[in-house]
Amino acid sequence: MNILPNKQILWWSLPYTNNKVANKLFLMVDTVLSYNNDTYDSGFTNLNTKIGMPPGAENYTIMCSISNPYVSMYTAWREACLKKYKVLPTLKEWFKINAGIKAKLTTYSESDLSTTTDFLLENAKNILNREPDYFINSDSLKEGINKIPQLQSPLLTDTIFNSIVETITLNEKNSFMNSISNGKIINTNKVDLFSSWKNNYDDELAELVYSLLEKDFIQFNFDKDSWKQ
Repeated sequence: MNILPNKQILWWSLPYTNNKVANKLFLMVDTVLSYNNDTYDSGFTNLNTKIGMPPGAENYTIMCSISNPYVSMYTAWREACLKKYKVLPTLKEWFKINAGIKAKLTTYSESDLSTTTDFLLENAKNILNREPDYFINSDSLKEGINKIPQLQSPLLTDTIFNSIVETITLNEKNSFMNSISNGKIINTNKVDLFSSWKNNYDDELAELVYSLLEKDFIQFNFDKDSWKQ
């Protein structure tokens, strides 16, 4: 969990929910501190993507990042491709291994991708007796931020938002090209990490992801056919 101390906001920045962009936007209006092992750190690489309640933040406003499960799975795959693979797998290949479709509990699993946001929030409600005051959808960050009174600022313009998105995308593309040039990636298998997430889905993969994370689709009203639209 992370804190915007001056705004008294607790940020549950769940994994694969466009946290890079959100973090940059929040830094326009406040400091962002992550809480880990009784200490506070700054910097995107230190973000804590777990749900929790640091001492003294019991009455803070809580905002929670969420994402269409199709997009979350795509984001997790992209991050893995940019960080660890010499030969890039397709999203479907990666999913079938890491979500346990072909190899349950494989030692190559990125994380427990089957854990739903719905489950995490229900646990938080039972343990912490708190629920998010606001949800911020990774597909509509600016609209979500506009609903939170403490975050209103003349600095958060469309121009700034678009600039942040473009800068992060450019940095990722440069990192990708550097990985190819220095041999960290030796075969892309014609995988395009920067095309629309929808281009990576077909009926089979969409059905697998929906079956795995159906509770989140229902709980947060994400369209089962959104990958087609």
